[in-house]
Amino acid sequence: MATRGKRQHAVAGLSALEAEILEVAWERGKTSVRDVHEVILKLKYVPYTTVAAVMKNLAAKGILKQTKVGKAFYYAPKVDRLALAKKIVDSVVSKILSGSSVPLVAYLLGGKVSEEELASLKEKLAK
Repeated sequence: MATRGKRQHAVAGLSALEAEILEVAWERGKTSVRDVHEVILKLKYVPYTTVAAVMKNLAAKGILKQTKVGKAFYYAPKVDRLALAKKIVDSVVSKILSGSSVPLVAYLLGGKVSEEELASLKEKLAK
């Protein structure tokens, strides 16, 4: 829980719009709010101010880096996909699964796993 005056940098999950914005940022690298807004508009209508606010919040969470150039704000990914996924999964394991990853691994193995993936998992488990 965040305390007054301090920003919380924990990532519990992402909204659909946050994920869409991050997808654009990961594809483009440094990008402006306007550029991201134009891409999102091709998918659905979202006000410019909403995109700007979400990008500002992602920067506050430490996921995007914000830079002001003139009057425009530019954003670049501060974390890659894998690092963010790890933070989200760690949060789920910690907050929902009482710190045990066994239920998560069991769930993931319930799906189809290739021999190559199984070998990789076994190698990681052996470490």
